[in-house]
Parts: sequence; C-alpha cells; structure tokens
Amino acid sequence: METAAREAMAQGALLALLFAWNEHQPPGIKADRVTVTLHIDDGVTYSEVTYWAGDHAIGGEGF
Repeated sequence: METAAREAMAQGALLALLFAWNEHQPPGIKADRVTVTLHIDDGVTYSEVTYWAGDHAIGGEGF
C-alpha cells in the first residue's frame, strides 16, 4: 500500500474520532483537533486520545 493511501486512511480515522466526540458534547464544547499517542510498556501497547480546542486539551480517554 502506498504511503499516501495510508496517510489518507489515518486522517479519515482521526476525523471520525473528532466528529464522534464532538457529537456527544454539550453546546459550546467542541474540539478542533485530536491527537493519538501510543505507549509501549513491557510489550503492552496503550493508546491515549486527546481532544483539543486551540492549545487547550478539553478531553481525552485511554485504552
């Protein structure tokens, strides 16, 4: 698979996360970007998602 195709799929997944999170927030609480961080500890992978409004983290979840 080409790099451009992988990047497009990743962007689509991040946009889906952002849209789904914003749909379940009260009025006035909307994120404009999302970041995903992967941590590997003793062979176990953890993910952390953070939702941002400007330069401020306004929510997140780990799994």
